[in-house]
Amino acid sequence: MTWASQLWIWPAGECGCEKNLLLIRVIRTLQIMAISNQDHIISDFLKYWREVFATKPLRVFLRDVMEEFDADSISDEVTTQLHRLTQLDELRKQGVISNADYILQRTEISTAAQNLLKKIEEQYLPILPVNAKAGSDPGFFYSITHANIEEWRYIEKGRIKNKIGIRVNGVSMEPDFYSGDILICSKTTLNKIRPSDPIIVVGKDNSVYLKHVIIEGNLLILKSINPEHDDFSLPLDDVLEVWLVETKIK
Repeated sequence: MTWASQLWIWPAGECGCEKNLLLIRVIRTLQIMAISNQDHIISDFLKYWREVFATKPLRVFLRDVMEEFDADSISDEVTTQLHRLTQLDELRKQGVISNADYILQRTEISTAAQNLLKKIEEQYLPILPVNAKAGSDPGFFYSITHANIEEWRYIEKGRIKNKIGIRVNGVSMEPDFYSGDILICSKTTLNKIRPSDPIIVVGKDNSVYLKHVIIEGNLLILKSINPEHDDFSLPLDDVLEVWLVETKIK
């Protein structure tokens, strides 16, 4: 699943045509409707490896992991299990191994693969190829698939299961956050947020902001730390996701 379908729409004033204006409005409405129906857009990345393990052949899971991770702690184990699996299938083809022994060894390989899955989920942080804007400019529209993840960053002794990494771009949250910082974030909801919490706000138009936030009526007020940057607001209906910033890494 992607964050959104990319539709590059020229401002209506440049068309000078009522039909084109109507078409633009229809396309924009359909785009917003499509995005609003995609719950937990970022969270889908966190399910990826578990879904591959659960739905694909064991050999496919191991090969996909090998292609994605170059860390020795991952690649060495994957190589070992792929070799075991190849040998086991060959022994079965030759008829020199009983069904009971085959099932036993296959289960051992599957257990080893499941331990790899656990290591990935608990120790490797997906860094998304987008920037959280520490400013008021929403920046580009983003369209992301799992294959576009910037990197899987090893976090030693980190509790990162179900979390994502996202980079800061801008100066409005200085001195707490600087451009280039990687934020470790966990999914949350607006009713759990305190005014002092740094929050990643994802809009339905795919804008991504790093701010402190408060709710005023039907608006979400996005507040900067840097006094040179003004506050601004988003309608609550335009907010798709919010993520709590737990810590940062360089």
